[in-house]
Amino acid sequence: MSLKITDRAILMIIEIKNVSAKIWNETLEKAGPSGTIFQSTFWADYLKKTYGDRPIYLAYLDKRGDIIGQLLAVESCYGKHSALTQLGKKGRIIGKFYKYASSLLHKIFPFIFWESGPVIIQQSQSYVTPLKRRMVHREIINRITGIAMSRGCYEVKLARPSYFDDPSDIFSSIGFKKKRMGTILVDLECSSLEKLFKSVDKDCRRCIRRGIEQGIEASEISKVTDLKQFHNLHVEHSERAGIKIYPYSHFASLWSYLHPIGKLAVFVSYRQEKLLAGMLCLMHNRIVHAYRIGESNYVRANRLYANYVLWWYVIRWAHERGFKYFDCMGVELYKIDMGCRKALTIYRFKKKWGNLVEFNDYTRTFYTPKILKLFNRFIVDYL
Repeated sequence: MSLKITDRAILMIIEIKNVSAKIWNETLEKAGPSGTIFQSTFWADYLKKTYGDRPIYLAYLDKRGDIIGQLLAVESCYGKHSALTQLGKKGRIIGKFYKYASSLLHKIFPFIFWESGPVIIQQSQSYVTPLKRRMVHREIINRITGIAMSRGCYEVKLARPSYFDDPSDIFSSIGFKKKRMGTILVDLECSSLEKLFKSVDKDCRRCIRRGIEQGIEASEISKVTDLKQFHNLHVEHSERAGIKIYPYSHFASLWSYLHPIGKLAVFVSYRQEKLLAGMLCLMHNRIVHAYRIGESNYVRANRLYANYVLWWYVIRWAHERGFKYFDCMGVELYKIDMGCRKALTIYRFKKKWGNLVEFNDYTRTFYTPKILKLFNRFIVDYL
């Protein structure tokens, strides 16, 4: 593993140019569920190979040389990913052209983002005190901010901390703006499935039973050929909700890179072979994330409890395989604060399953290219 050491005597921060996946991921495992897939080399490799993104690995060392803090950040650029795909065939044509324009866009419109970091590692040889934890957070965030500025990035577009460790005052002191966010975590470490079932909301249990009475079942997809049907559910759901539609290629690439190594699973609910709802999950380090979902219009029209049966199936599946948490992925608390009924409805559904964990999403804008203001009228960026 080739290391570029910068200011080590003072900060002990290293930027890893040629990362050892084994060392990075094994260290991440020591953080438990805080070390999510979004901080792993698996995720970095997926983004790099699929979209040409550029991973940045930072590690903070103690005096023994042990890693006590690390961050995977990603340099990307404006106009990538699913932002282009909403143009249909034109989007695919533009996407092909983009491969040739990628290096140019990285020079003109680069930004940096990350999720679930920095991650603090409790090494067995040295306890990370609260004071040292704050110092590690501050130095890593300062360093990645400096890297963003030195690379000419116009923005840190998304800086999402660990669910369990949000140093809000540190982000604010470095010039980041925040949005109040949250997620619902289901604690899977119940001694029995019966206790887990009783831990969910009473109304939720009623809806699960009602769905089973309606003849709804759920199962895991095992073949990539079935992924297209899940994508159809995603499209119906997204069109109805008025949210971003991801192309089939997005799901196919996720499956191709992550399913063979056991980091992705897709589940569907159905009745008499008619697909009703679906969920694509990512998993790592004993936490399962509900990453993408879909639901057919038929479910709404016929008042079926397909989602309840599906979600309970996935939660039970994760419990049986020894995972610690099921992450319902995303509650936009800042929208609820502004009176958004859609965000409140989503929150109420997810809250039936577990407990709210609050955190913030952060951004820091260094400058706004004038041409981006023009582009923003016609295209929505992917983050």
